[in-house]
Amino acid sequence: MKNEIMRSDAEILFDLEFRGIDGFLREVKGRGLEVPECFAEAAQAIVKKYYDIGLEKENVEGATVKKGHWCGMPYEDKLVVLKI
Repeated sequence: MKNEIMRSDAEILFDLEFRGIDGFLREVKGRGLEVPECFAEAAQAIVKKYYDIGLEKENVEGATVKKGHWCGMPYEDKLVVLKI
């Protein structure tokens, strides 16, 4: 699903790092970062740009389409996990 509202890379990165950079990197290296599929490509590009880390997308077993907000942007999509 296409998102109507897109925030800047810096705004998204700020939201991703809300627990601090160490917590963010620990999450990405551990269980992975849950992201709505419609934002996965943007999240991968932002992490690559700012951290030079390539993330691979993994589908979440049994994921269903949900409505919500991710980094302040509304979505209606299923969640995927981005991992190193």
